[in-house]
Amino acid sequence: MAGTRRDFTAGSPAKEMLLFAIPLIGTMILQNLYTTADLVIVGRYVGDSALAAVGATASISTMVLMLIAGATEGMSVIIAQFYGAKDYEKVRRTVTNSLYLIAGMALVFGVLGAMFAKPLLMLIHVTPENGVLESATAYLRIIFLGEVATSLYNMANSLSRALGDSLTPLIVLVVCSIMNVLLNFVFVARLGMGVEGVAYATILATICSAAVSWVLMLKKNPVVRFGRKDMKIDRSILILTAKIGVPSAMKSSTTAIGNILLQNLVNSFGMLVMAGYNAGIQLERLIANPPGGITQAMQVFAGQNVGAGQQKRVKKGFAAGFCIITIYCIFSAIVLVVGGKFLIGLFSADADSAMMDIGYAYLVTAAFSTYFCGMAWLTKSTLIGAGDASAGLYISVIEILVRVVVSYILAWYTPLGYLGIFIATPISYVASGIYGLVCFRGGKWMKKRFVE
Repeated sequence: MAGTRRDFTAGSPAKEMLLFAIPLIGTMILQNLYTTADLVIVGRYVGDSALAAVGATASISTMVLMLIAGATEGMSVIIAQFYGAKDYEKVRRTVTNSLYLIAGMALVFGVLGAMFAKPLLMLIHVTPENGVLESATAYLRIIFLGEVATSLYNMANSLSRALGDSLTPLIVLVVCSIMNVLLNFVFVARLGMGVEGVAYATILATICSAAVSWVLMLKKNPVVRFGRKDMKIDRSILILTAKIGVPSAMKSSTTAIGNILLQNLVNSFGMLVMAGYNAGIQLERLIANPPGGITQAMQVFAGQNVGAGQQKRVKKGFAAGFCIITIYCIFSAIVLVVGGKFLIGLFSADADSAMMDIGYAYLVTAAFSTYFCGMAWLTKSTLIGAGDASAGLYISVIEILVRVVVSYILAWYTPLGYLGIFIATPISYVASGIYGLVCFRGGKWMKKRFVE
């Protein structure tokens, strides 16, 4: 019955993490391809203004999603530790109580987001130039109204990973991605629905994926098949979820607010910079962020081993993750620099668009930040998985604070202009990565075990 579930408390740390991380890496790539397909299709079939509109909404929609992700992360850490301790009754209680919390938050934030979509976009100076503001508003409202489905989909995937199953989320995402691309072509290329068509395609694919994810997760993981007695509200579980989830939500919201401030700064440089920046970010996520699969694996690895009282084993896992990330980051940096111009060209039908030069400039600076980004993520995931959510919060605060402050200084007070925003990225990862390593070596996380 173990099937695809993985027990990280035994075996070679490097082997176990790699086997678990490979589907996660595939999942991350597909998730980013999912969004990249949206931008490529809308950019090529509608134009640069539509590309700018869809990209401009990302910081706001992500802010809400990341707030809800705080509760999801709290659930994942708790379940990983209870699972490592073999306390399956509390695993089931955590699932049901988290479901109430996450679905409720998604409903409230989704309705409020749809109501205030346009004022929020105006707040970050999304320009009315070429209809960008109106298109972005229409897109964002649809995305917000589908927030419950998105959150339930993410919750099912996080739950599967916390139990050691990283393969099922990948399989579901393959189907979801294919459906999304096909619907994009139908709604945008054939029916001419523009950015609204992209939004409808995304939500329809997500609803189907959420339903399939929950059915498969419950079928493959009998330890979480909750009954009537597991559905009662458990104050101790809610308090524990809050203990981990609130710092995680604060971490996520801090990052999201920082991204909004950065998007606001980017928007001040006009539509082409908006389009180039958003295309560059999407390619960076697609090519440079697969080490996030290793860091997600490390979070589950740390959670299960701390739950089992095997803190020393966490250090071995950390060392293995460090080596894997280093090797991949060298590869991704080469791809970004050598193939960046070609990849940016996929986002526009106009070969002479200034957007392409702007996007490539971002990719070159991103190539220098991939390694430091991986180190910051690895330390943050390890500390959070061990139960030290506060340290994870501080790492995120340092990262986004340095990035925002340096971006505004370089963009406003030096001749670099918008290039200063790009250069601030590697600087922020160096600062947060150093702090994370200091926290990890300090060893306070070794005392954060909260299961009996």
